[in-house]
Amino acid sequence: MFRGFLHFVAMETKDSDTAGKSKCEAQDDGGHKDGSDRPTGSIAVEAFSCRVCAQPLSPPIFQCPAGHFFCSSCHDKLPEEKCKFCSGPTLSRSLGMERAVRSILVDCRYAKEGCTEKTAYCNKSEHEKVCPLAPRFLCPEPGCGFAGLQGEELLDHLTGNHRWPSTMFWYYAAFDICVAQPGTQVLQSANDGQLFLVNARQAAAPPAGLVVSIVCVPPHQKPTGFGCRVSFSCFGRHRSTWTLDDLPSLRISDWPPAEYVCVVPKALDGAGDGAGAVLTVTIVCADDVYEDDDLDAYISSDSESDEGDSDSS
Repeated sequence: MFRGFLHFVAMETKDSDTAGKSKCEAQDDGGHKDGSDRPTGSIAVEAFSCRVCAQPLSPPIFQCPAGHFFCSSCHDKLPEEKCKFCSGPTLSRSLGMERAVRSILVDCRYAKEGCTEKTAYCNKSEHEKVCPLAPRFLCPEPGCGFAGLQGEELLDHLTGNHRWPSTMFWYYAAFDICVAQPGTQVLQSANDGQLFLVNARQAAAPPAGLVVSIVCVPPHQKPTGFGCRVSFSCFGRHRSTWTLDDLPSLRISDWPPAEYVCVVPKALDGAGDGAGAVLTVTIVCADDVYEDDDLDAYISSDSESDEGDSDSS
């Protein structure tokens, strides 16, 4: 399921509390230093990820008797504190895993740009969100010269300065947004803070309606990309479903995006009465799908769809 690895090289520590012991300085998808005769190795990042949300583990960490690890947030949501995978009755703090995730230091993803900061693996994403060498995002709004970091800085600009509506969502969980007229909305993943933009524009050619595009704002938190499914009711119990296996990245030179995920017919686009169409959206991470699996299988179908449903791409 996870293809990333942490490559590490053992180093002697100078910490007086652990004198004579060694620790690991890891390089995320990198290699050990040339000419080093220190022990080296690789560890799959899955080993340091929560079994429920797949995010990097950070203290406090909990473990069931069978060895399943949970982050604090997911632990608090477990019914009766029983393991979700083996129904183990007792979950306890895993102090050993907490020491491990604190001791693994990784390079910033912007090391090639000159960042020399090394952080604990569990804090890597937090540093990269504010790294001074991280690329700045250019606002796609015509005439706006804003450039800022992806994350809260960018989200505050888009929702505050431009009044773009925003929606928080979870990967693999369906959520609804309303598309009533041309404009742009912001989507933010509750899993990792990744931002997406939903743009609706009038179709330039028949059939009349709104052309809806979804793009991912770089840099990607998931290097292998994202896929999505969008469905909406056309009339009666009939639903139209559109699937895109690889969401494109935002390019300022291609705004509004030429590639689209669906077209909302004129009868539903809210012209004249403001009704709009409610789109049911599901976004998935490609790196959480097995290599031989069909991405579409990870997106649940509408339970109330009947034989009249249609798939378009």
